[in-house]
Amino acid sequence: MNQHQTEDAFFGRLGYIDIQWMAERLRNPVRMYTGLCDTICPPSTQFAVYNKIAAPKELVVYPDFTHEELPRAWDDILLLLLKDAQEA
Repeated sequence: MNQHQTEDAFFGRLGYIDIQWMAERLRNPVRMYTGLCDTICPPSTQFAVYNKIAAPKELVVYPDFTHEELPRAWDDILLLLLKDAQEA
């Protein structure tokens, strides 16, 4: 089995993995949050993933945000989790 000798080598190889090819395996509902000014995870790559998700999905877009804390996102996520827990 190959081993990466350094952390840099590990993360260098990890850069070749494109998550969009795994998106169609998702079966649970997905809510994605996207900042349209994000340069770390560009919106084009996020949309590529989103478009391949076959599960129920929702996209929340923040037009003026980058790769940062999104206003009210954690409140929104917590409410969604609480709702799911009550329905279970």
